[in-house]
Amino acid sequence: MSPAAPVTRTDPRSARTRAVVLAAAAKVIAEEGAGAVTHQHVAERAGVGRATMYRHWPTAADLLYEALAEVDAPLFRHGAGPFLPWLRAELRRIATELGQPQSMQFAVALMSRVQFDPAAVVLRDRLVARAQAPLIAAVHRAIRDGELTGVPPLGDLLATLVGPLQFRAMSEGRPTSNEFVDAVIDGAFGQYLPT
Repeated sequence: MSPAAPVTRTDPRSARTRAVVLAAAAKVIAEEGAGAVTHQHVAERAGVGRATMYRHWPTAADLLYEALAEVDAPLFRHGAGPFLPWLRAELRRIATELGQPQSMQFAVALMSRVQFDPAAVVLRDRLVARAQAPLIAAVHRAIRDGELTGVPPLGDLLATLVGPLQFRAMSEGRPTSNEFVDAVIDGAFGQYLPT
């Protein structure tokens, strides 16, 4: 007779603490963006000590990784009104967020986990789908309203718009100017704008 497998028990207090912290992190993401997720900030919102935070999530990237797996926080936010001003404002906000150390750490952590962790692949795909949905909806609205004269390659839009911002933040380590954002938009949509 083979020995029984050991039973792993989850400490209910630990599970409650994790749930409270992840809920607080979700609120921070929804209200302030992923770049605002730090151990100290989320600990204050959750009412727990920083030591507890570090015990469960050694880095801010670990905390952000788990929080983003639980929340619906798209990169692009839904909006109304004219397309270009919305897109310009969204890309400027995204550029600022991508320049935050926590966002960079999360991107690196996710990219490294995707190589061996199927759950990371699922999270990556979910984040990409969430990011694309508001953008594609805005493009269709702009086409309907005559703000765009054709359909740009929708599958490439996220890389075309966000890729340069991410490269500037992560590889070059410099801030993204408004002029750079305008150049990115012109590269993606210039041929589709009415003359």
